Amino acid sequence: MKFILSVLILTVNAYCNAQEKYPLNFDADSFCIAKKYPTLWVGKIVAVRGTIKEVRRSHAKPYYFLDIGSNKTIGIGAMVDYTGKKNRTGDIVKVLGYFMELNPDDHTHHINTDEFHIMSFCVVNTETQAVLQHPEKQKQISQWTAGGIPVGSD
Repeated sequence: MKFILSVLILTVNAYCNAQEKYPLNFDADSFCIAKKYPTLWVGKIVAVRGTIKEVRRSHAKPYYFLDIGSNKTIGIGAMVDYTGKKNRTGDIVKVLGYFMELNPDDHTHHINTDEFHIMSFCVVNTETQAVLQHPEKQKQISQWTAGGIPVGSD
């Protein structure tokens, strides 16, 4: 009996201490707050999950419009060309990148006229587990994979 109880305690403890791979820190509510108080989010690394509503191209790179729930959509730019690796409309993805303000001079403004978007450096397809990533962002991607949300810009 003590053995079974010990195993159960260790199992529960391991489950509680296990960190989720690719955790999130941004959602539709966060987006509403970010629009009201942009200084809280602009330039910060965010991790968001959503369904791709539309895929366009901007300077030979994919540009997603991601439904993040509660009737909220945010543009997702790419820091790298994911040539040959495609996510499609309807795919559910997790995105890691920088929350950025858009201005009329921005090269993506012709496809996204919103005030903000996320400049992604890692996109994970939740169904296929395909990971599209920027090669120079391995430190942040490793932190995210291990269950943390990276901070900073390196």
